[in-house]
Parts: sequence; structure tokens; C-alpha cells
Amino acid sequence: MLKKSRLCELMGLKGKVKREEHNRRRFTDPDE
Repeated sequence: MLKKSRLCELMGLKGKVKREEHNRRRFTDPDE
């Protein structure tokens, strides 16, 4: 159970980073 929550936490962090990266790319490249 602890491992599962840990995995979800890691996935959440990864998703957050991906989202921030996507927002940054969209901000720097308005054409996309």
C-alpha cells in the first residue's frame, strides 16, 4: 500500500513537471 501511494506520488511529480514544461514551451513557442 505504501509503495502504491509512493508510486502515485512519483507519477504526480512527473506529471507536474511535464505540465510545467509544456506550459513553458507553449509560452516560448506561441506557434505551437
